[in-house]
Amino acid sequence: MKFDGRSLSLVACATGVVGSLLLYGLLQEKIMQRPYDGLHFRHTLFLVLINRVVTAFASAILCIVNKVSMRPPVSVAAFASISLSNVVATTSQYEALKYISFAFATLAKSAKMVPVMIWGTIMPPRKQYAPKDYLVAVAVAIGCTLFVLAGDIPRTSKSHDSPSSLLAGVLLMCTYLAFDGYTSVKQSQIFTQTDMSVTVCTFWVNVLSASLSLFGLLLGGAFLPAVGFAAAHPQLLNDALVLSIASMSAQLIITKTIKVHGALVFATIMVTRQLLSVLASCVVYKHTLTPVQLGGAILVFAALYLRGR
Repeated sequence: MKFDGRSLSLVACATGVVGSLLLYGLLQEKIMQRPYDGLHFRHTLFLVLINRVVTAFASAILCIVNKVSMRPPVSVAAFASISLSNVVATTSQYEALKYISFAFATLAKSAKMVPVMIWGTIMPPRKQYAPKDYLVAVAVAIGCTLFVLAGDIPRTSKSHDSPSSLLAGVLLMCTYLAFDGYTSVKQSQIFTQTDMSVTVCTFWVNVLSASLSLFGLLLGGAFLPAVGFAAAHPQLLNDALVLSIASMSAQLIITKTIKVHGALVFATIMVTRQLLSVLASCVVYKHTLTPVQLGGAILVFAALYLRGR
């Protein structure tokens, strides 16, 4: 395979996305499924708020340092739809971890390429995907399914172990996939139509996302309880801050990836990251792998490698 500037850019983007989101995934699992002094943290929107405030602040600094105008080249409504879908997707993802295991949530994310293709075909400019893209999506989904279901990795969380919990978690992950797919395709659409910089897009999306998160917390009366929990458990704040830094890094690199390489390539990178996240979870939290799971991992990487060629 010949490595030109675009190929090197793709390698750099993939490495950055995978690395930052591996840390992000491990902290997600810790915050949403492991207790702090015997108590579980339940105020999901508060985590989203912290993530978005940190990312908006960092993006503003980057705009100032690089002397980039922060005036958006598109309407605020365009950013608002991205921000709303982003908040719904992230909140659904966090909420799902209350009911299903991190590994099983990752299984659901293996279908990420499918909603991206669906949104890409119905949102202008409508895209046409080659048969090999659909074959890769199916192969990746099968490989991830084998990887998660063939071992002793639990499907439900320890605090909610019931069929109804599994159903709730699956529905939340379906919501995540639908809205996250829209977010990626809409961002790609904006970058196709304008020459907007990555930092400007990230800034406005996160300012509006933070505003929506704060509004949701205040409307639901959860803001003060969330602040009180964080004040009583400083370790949560430490974890949330590192989570937010990882999320900030990921968002900047993700936006760059979507701008340069498109939404479907980003979805492919995310599937790879999800498999690696489960591997990392298995190592850190001592889950056991089986030969069938390793076969599923090989199938995923083989499909992605062939698509890359």
